[in-house]
Amino acid sequence: MRATEDRLDNEILRHFSTTSVNGRDYPEATVALPCGAEYSLQITITPDLGSVNLGLRNAQTNRVAEMGWWDDARWHPHGLRWSELETLHQYWGNSLERIHPSAGFLLLALFVGHGAHERHDFAARKETIAKHYQQLQLFTSNEIAELVERTFVLPCEEDYNWSQDDELGWVFGGEYPCYSIRNREHSGGAEGRFPFSDWTMALAKLPEG
Repeated sequence: MRATEDRLDNEILRHFSTTSVNGRDYPEATVALPCGAEYSLQITITPDLGSVNLGLRNAQTNRVAEMGWWDDARWHPHGLRWSELETLHQYWGNSLERIHPSAGFLLLALFVGHGAHERHDFAARKETIAKHYQQLQLFTSNEIAELVERTFVLPCEEDYNWSQDDELGWVFGGEYPCYSIRNREHSGGAEGRFPFSDWTMALAKLPEG
């Protein structure tokens, strides 16, 4: 069984490029998800470091701004609203972009912030995630049930909610706002600067369904 798993790992890793950290090379893969003509979402996966990063690339400046990340130390993943993910899924489904809409949805679902005030929607969101896994036709029912629980991730603090900031727009946080950089507490950029204006512009320029 272990030999089979090793062959599978090597089969996957051969599609990865490499990145150098402290003089050591690690396998790394980047997935670009289109977000209109001027922007794309960029997911960077570095398995050996337990790292999955989400960024927004501005095609005009060729710069990538951090939106959130998972790692083994100080994770700040919650950077997207559920409604924004639904908007992107609809865009991929209606456009000529060469992307499986459900695959894109599931990659980004790891970065959704689910607020305490949205608790009444949690069950429906899990059902939606399960349907997207079913669309891939890759997993059994039991595997999908496990994957849903790993994909629908709540903040570590129970008081996290979405609110409107007069200057920044939608922000996410609680009394200890350290599991997202999409808030005023992190707007100084010490741990990454969320691209508030670019993200608002990217969503606004997506064609309506």
